[in-house]
Amino acid sequence: MSGSIKRRGRETTEAIDNDAFDCHHRLTIQSNSPASSTDRRSTQKDIPYTGWKNDYDQHLNFNCPSGQSISSIRSEHHNFFEDRRWDFDCKPTDKAVDCNWSPYVNNFDQAFTFECPQHYTIAGMSSYHDNYYEDRKWKFYCCESKCISGDCQWTSYVNYFDEYFYWTAPPHSVLVGAESNHQNFQEDRRWKYKYCVQQPC
Repeated sequence: MSGSIKRRGRETTEAIDNDAFDCHHRLTIQSNSPASSTDRRSTQKDIPYTGWKNDYDQHLNFNCPSGQSISSIRSEHHNFFEDRRWDFDCKPTDKAVDCNWSPYVNNFDQAFTFECPQHYTIAGMSSYHDNYYEDRKWKFYCCESKCISGDCQWTSYVNYFDEYFYWTAPPHSVLVGAESNHQNFQEDRRWKYKYCVQQPC
């Protein structure tokens, strides 16, 4: 493996070459039952993916079309950039009557827990990266939905540090919250998500 030295932010890390990065183990996590808090983990074969909504070190600004909310989240970490690329899928929820961006919910290197107001679902996410802290500040786009029940729960962590993950909201459920903590050694975050069961409107 090639051994160039990277100096970025507060840490000096060893860069890995493309072949080693392509062989990086990836983790797929998918919750299929609203009644179960146990995540099912399986490995995913490396397949080039081109649907990222941001590039490393670049701003991320995504929101679903009107009347939809985020249904799945995909993310990949790169050890040279010490950053993540992100992609999202959306699904119909309810006609959007009111939508609002939150303020930034964290400072660099800080843990946070965010939840949309009651009867609102997450329909977008925005963040920017800082090369000194090797972290992102986050804000969330919440849209009203009268079809959200009070039957809600948090996932366990959907990723380990430095690993790829793919999380999908269980059937008949919507994303309403996110929790994350940052580790300076890996310069990465782990994530949990909160979802609620949809009810007939």
